[in-house]
This record gives sequence, structure tokens and C-alpha cells, in this order.
Amino acid sequence: MVKEGLVVMLLLFTIRVYPFKDCELRTQDECARIVEELVDCSNQVNNNSNHTKKKIVKKKLKKKEKHISRYGHLGFCPLTKLKYFHYGTSFLTDSLHTIYAGAFKQLLHLLFDSQYKNESWSLFKKIAQVDESLSLVQTPSTTERRFRSLKFISKYKASEYRCLFHFGLTSLVRHINNNELKNLFFLFVTAINLASSNHVTNEAIDMVKKLLYYFVQNFEEIFGLRHMSSNIHSLLHVHQSLTVMGPLWFYSTFSFEGIDKDLVSTVHGTIEFSKQLIRQHILYRDALIFHNHDSYPLALFTLNERLLDRKQSNIQYKNYIDSCLLPNPVSKNLYDISENGTAARVQSLFNDDLTFYHSLIISGVLIKTTVATYGKLVADSCVSFNFSEDQLRYGLVRAIVQSQKNTVRVFIEELIEIKPGTSKISFNISNDRYQVPNILRLKPSRIFHLKHPKFIVKKNACICEAGNRVTVLEFPNLKDSS
Repeated sequence: MVKEGLVVMLLLFTIRVYPFKDCELRTQDECARIVEELVDCSNQVNNNSNHTKKKIVKKKLKKKEKHISRYGHLGFCPLTKLKYFHYGTSFLTDSLHTIYAGAFKQLLHLLFDSQYKNESWSLFKKIAQVDESLSLVQTPSTTERRFRSLKFISKYKASEYRCLFHFGLTSLVRHINNNELKNLFFLFVTAINLASSNHVTNEAIDMVKKLLYYFVQNFEEIFGLRHMSSNIHSLLHVHQSLTVMGPLWFYSTFSFEGIDKDLVSTVHGTIEFSKQLIRQHILYRDALIFHNHDSYPLALFTLNERLLDRKQSNIQYKNYIDSCLLPNPVSKNLYDISENGTAARVQSLFNDDLTFYHSLIISGVLIKTTVATYGKLVADSCVSFNFSEDQLRYGLVRAIVQSQKNTVRVFIEELIEIKPGTSKISFNISNDRYQVPNILRLKPSRIFHLKHPKFIVKKNACICEAGNRVTVLEFPNLKDSS
């Protein structure tokens, strides 16, 4: 091709796309028939390998036709030898590869890659502003990996995509002017949060199916058929995995990949590495099962604690009081000591003098005060706590104190709705109104609770904004949260 005196080479290639339309699922017999035909075809090619080049060229000309008749099958799958194997339904949706590092990664690639900067939906020119908004998100220290700047999005790990997916929604949509694209994000996060909750109900599964149906349909309308990849299409089948095996976290490969990393590090050399892996896997499994047993070797228990990154608890947190590990105390003057300040309020609840701390560890979980985490990217001060047996509330840990009777308490300021019924983000799809779960827009209430740390259920991410506003962002289940 010649353009303005320059020779431009056109690169032609074929991609596989999955248009959005209602189709019947392939049956077991149909898939088996296609694979058998494919195997027979391959055998014929091998048997005729000594024929003339002319015949081989003719067969190559029909290659495209053969691929069309195969419907995406590339060959025989060894898993079909299993007695109860079933095409399609025997494979579950993996949240790591299909959702976070699949569909969500592709969505961010379209929005922030320079290749699409001239598209109406591109946010490439707003990367700096979006990064500034994301820098206000404070994530708990138990988050496996916090997301980096969007400038390095091509190098993101799957755990970074997961962190950005659950904690970065409000920061992203703030810079999107297209309401259809905003709703696309709300649809996606709502469906996956429901699918990743501690348990799923039939009503939740039906809602996930409906929301992801709309997501895939709108994705094609916004970005076009060119970007309808297998990961986007696979979202239409998430509800089937939920029906068969429950929430997504139950069979996510995040856990397996974490174990693989530990197992690979125990292999020394390449000689009989498979036997080394098997042996280490058995020891690893036994360690997880028996490490709390009285007969478990102390030396191995100490090693496990170090592998679980709890070494700091043995160094900095030496004082074990009231089921909590405490560091060195801090001065009372580091808190607000005015008449209505934090120090004065919590002291008024005790008759004796208090010892103040910035942090504590209970059951291996680190809790910090807002004083210790102010202005930092990682914070452990926004928590969910049990107000009563059946009531959960949100709050900020303002102080940690120890009384003369060696009782440890956390002083929590409750977070409440700005206006009644306005704490959750709402959006409309086809005249139906939905609310995004696990994201709450709240404000400090000046209502305080004195609780033992055992009443803290989990830690949350948060965004402290101007105007005395706090956006609480939580993982949909305790497994991902920890």
C-alpha cells in the first residue's frame, strides 16, 4: 500500500471473536462428534504425508474450512477419559484468569492504552488525574498486593487487578463522562461482588446471570465486535459455576498459585524435581493441618510463622495482654487532648489512667489507629465490628488503650449514612434499579464505641475525602479480605 510517497506494510491476521447472541449450549454428544471428526481428519493427513506437494497444497487451501467445521476445538482432551467428565460444565469459571486478569484487564487495556487514545471512551489522557484519585485509597495491610500507577498497568499482577477492581471503582468512574460506560463498570462490579460473597443464594445467582448478560451486551455495543474475546463471552456462564460449586472464591486459582510459589521455592536443582515437589507438597499439607497441634515441633512451627510473614509480631509486639499482642506504648499527647478530643473522651470512660498504643495484633491480624495511618497508602484503621449479635457496623479506630486492670480496648468512631438511604451507589438498567454492594459512602458520626478487639470482624479499604466524607470499600468475602 502506498500513502503519500511512503510504502506501508499491511499486517493481515485472523482473530476469534464471540458475538453476543442467544445460542444453545453444545451437547456432550455434539462435542464428542466434532472431536472424533477432528482426530479422523488428522489421522488422514498423517497417513497421506507421502503424497505429492500438489495434493498437500490443496489440503492447505481447505484449512480455513476445516477450522470452521471444528467450532473452536483444537484436539482431543485427556480429561475426557474421566468417567464423569462433561464438556463445558466440567470447567468452572476462574476468577483469576477469566475475570480479574481476563475481562477486567481487557476493559482497562481499552480505556488506558495509547493505541485507543482517539476513541470516545478512552481515558488515556486522564491517567494522571485517575492516578491522583487512586492515591487516596487506603488499603489494609492484609491486601496481598496493592495496585501500582496506571502507567504500569501492562505489568500488573492478577492480585493488583483484583485490588483495583474492588477498591478503585469510585476513583475510576469519577473521570468517566459516558453514562453507558459508567453503568458498565457498575454492572461488572455488582455481579462479581455478588458472585464472590461468602455464600450465594438462588436469587443472587439469578441477578448475576442478568447483570452479566447486560454487561456482555453493552460491552459489544460500546467497544465493538472486534473486542469480544473469549473472556468476555465466558462471563455469560459464571452463573452456571455458581449453581454447581458455589461462590467464585471457593475454587479460585489464587490459592493454588500462592501454594505453587512456596512449593517451587523448596525445590533444589533439576534432578528428580518431581519427587522433590511431591515430598514438599505432602509436608506442606501436613504443616497446614497439624501446625496448631500440641505435638507439632516448635522449630517447624516457628518456621511456618516466619513463612506466613508474622515475624514482626515476634519482634515489635512482645507484650501479650488480654489476648492481644501490643508494641511499646506511645504518648497520650500524640492524640487530641483538648476537652472534646479523642484522649479526653476515652479517658472519661475509665476511672484509672490509661496507656495508649498506635497498634495491636489479635489472632494474627494487625489493627492500627487513624493517627498512625494518616496520609498513608496502607491503613488498618477502617473496620467492620459487631455492635450486637446480629448487627454489623462500620467505624474508624481512633485509639487503642490499656487500663490498669490489663484490659485492652479499641475506641471506635462509628460511620453513618450522610442521608438516609444514600450510602450505596445506585444505577438503572432496563428500568430496573440496582445497588452496588460492598461500597458505602458514609461520614464520621461523633458516636463512639469502646470494644474489645475480638469484636472487630474485618478490615476495610477507605477513602477519606473533603467535606468529612469516608467511602468504605470492602472485599465481598473474608477469604479475599485476609
